[in-house]
Amino acid sequence: MNRIIAVWTQSLDNSSHDSMILDDSILSDNEVKKRNIVSSYINQILSDSKSFIVNNDNIKLTLCGGQFVIEIPSVEKDNLGRLSPILFYGKYDKNFIENNDIEKHFIKLINMIGRSVDEVILKDSNYLIKEYIINEIKKKNMKMNLIGLSAGIIAMLLVPFPAIGKVLIGSMVGICVKLLLTTKEEK
Repeated sequence: MNRIIAVWTQSLDNSSHDSMILDDSILSDNEVKKRNIVSSYINQILSDSKSFIVNNDNIKLTLCGGQFVIEIPSVEKDNLGRLSPILFYGKYDKNFIENNDIEKHFIKLINMIGRSVDEVILKDSNYLIKEYIINEIKKKNMKMNLIGLSAGIIAMLLVPFPAIGKVLIGSMVGICVKLLLTTKEEK
C-alpha cells in the first residue's frame, strides 16, 4: 500500500472531537474504533525510538520502517491562537514516488477536513517527503546489495580451503541471515 492512509488534526475550538480521515473517508465522532486506529498509526511512528526525524521550519517528517508521519501546519489557528498542525500517516516502498502524486493527495485530504495550508508549505512538504523517502529506499537497496556482495566475495575466497571454508561459510551465512533480519525489521 503506497499512499497516505490516515489524517488527524485537532479541533480549532479545543472542545470538539478532532478531525480524522481513514482510507479517504472522514470519520464521525461515533466511529471510535476507526478513530483509535488512526491515533494508533500516528502515535506508533512518532513514539518509535528508531524513527528518523526531519524538521524543516514548521514541517516535521518522521520515517520508520516503511511508514511515515508528516506534520504540516494549517493556516487556521485554534481558539487560543496556536498553530493547528495536520498529521498525515502513510506507508511507502520502492514504488511510492513513481505511483503517487503526493501533493494532489495532500490537497484532497486537507480540503476534506475543511482546512487550508500555505502553498509554499505544501510544496516544501511534497519535496521533503519525496527526497527523504527516496533516500531511505536507496539506503535500504544499498544495504541489501552490500550483504549479497560480501557473501559472494567470502565464498569465492574460501573455495581453495574446503575444510576451513565450510566452517567459515556457515558463520557467514549466520551473519548474512542476521543482517537480512535486521533489514527486514527496519521495513
